[in-house]
Amino acid sequence: MTKQLWTLAISALLLNGCASIMNGSYQNFKVATNNNFDVSNTRCNLSNYKGAWQAVPNTTLIIHRDSNVLDIRCENANQIGMMAIQPDFQGIYLVNDILFGAIISSLVDHSNNAFYQYTPIAAIDMQAK
Repeated sequence: MTKQLWTLAISALLLNGCASIMNGSYQNFKVATNNNFDVSNTRCNLSNYKGAWQAVPNTTLIIHRDSNVLDIRCENANQIGMMAIQPDFQGIYLVNDILFGAIISSLVDHSNNAFYQYTPIAAIDMQAK
């Protein structure tokens, strides 16, 4: 019975990615605006290949991690601001997967983009339309 439990535990570890366990597929993200003269009427649209989200400035939301650019567009009646954020590759998780011989976990981490992370906050400069 004990051997079966150990086998099950080791199998579970090999099938779960290190980055997936530590980071998950989602992350917190905050949008802030600079030189915004109408904060209460400003809306921000965020998107990457994994999804699209709407936010108001100075609030935190949960977005899906992705290996692609996060596009941000904030707008009110008189101003607009845009930014594109490249994700950071968290290579240490890939090294851990390789060192511990968990090829399957590397594939899991890659498929749910857990290796990547955006900066946790973006400051968008608002300009006149």
